[in-house]
Amino acid sequence: MQAILADIGNSSIKLVIVDRESCHFKTNAVRRLDSKLADDSLSQFLAEAKGDSLSHCFVSSVNNQVLQTFLKQLQTLVSDIDCHVLTADDVALETDVQSRTSLGIDRLLAANAAVQMVGHQPDDRKPLIVIDSGTAVTIDLVDASGVFRGGVIFPGAETSFRSLHRSTGDLPDVFDQWKDVNLELAIGNSTESAILTGVLTAQACSIQGIVDRITKTLDADPVVFATGGGLEPVRKLLPNDWHYTDHLVLHGIAATIGNSDQN
Repeated sequence: MQAILADIGNSSIKLVIVDRESCHFKTNAVRRLDSKLADDSLSQFLAEAKGDSLSHCFVSSVNNQVLQTFLKQLQTLVSDIDCHVLTADDVALETDVQSRTSLGIDRLLAANAAVQMVGHQPDDRKPLIVIDSGTAVTIDLVDASGVFRGGVIFPGAETSFRSLHRSTGDLPDVFDQWKDVNLELAIGNSTESAILTGVLTAQACSIQGIVDRITKTLDADPVVFATGGGLEPVRKLLPNDWHYTDHLVLHGIAATIGNSDQN
């Protein structure tokens, strides 16, 4: 039997179908749908995936309104599918935070995926820093003992572009151009290029600066994982030795349900 893994964000939904036995998937198998689900994109995805053998759907969501729309459409299309919306109780990763239940499930899943990928033995563990760049950017710390300690959240590039346009009288909306900017140039020679260069450089410098600041609090250099579509245009400004991993939240879902099947 097969299962859908779904990562529901604020601007998109990432979907992949896995075999319930292995839970493994390839990056090119992941499909991205607009979070509005205003068309028949979900039914097209299921048709392409031959969804008649689907038994389960495991969901990570940070947007309840989109979640409810997704679940309603899915259960209309596959009436007997068993849907499970993951919570902090499903993730084995230990935490030391003020409120585990109020943590974004995507942060826990991404961090848990990074822990599973590193696979250190207890006497060879290093701290992990996990970056997820999307509508918001999250940067989280898992210490050398494997405990999630918390992190920081700040606006992503898309949010910054939209905010500049909406909060000013004359600055244009350049969001549709942001993945084509040439960051080899330190400054822009037009209002549009100045916004693009400024926002994206600020993203890279913020990410790098926060990672450096967290690292200074640690006894050992961390292993850094980075994921999310917001990294694509700024990656050349960030260190090459970081582990850039597509769809870390989906990998976290796969690791979580894989572990639960073994228990």
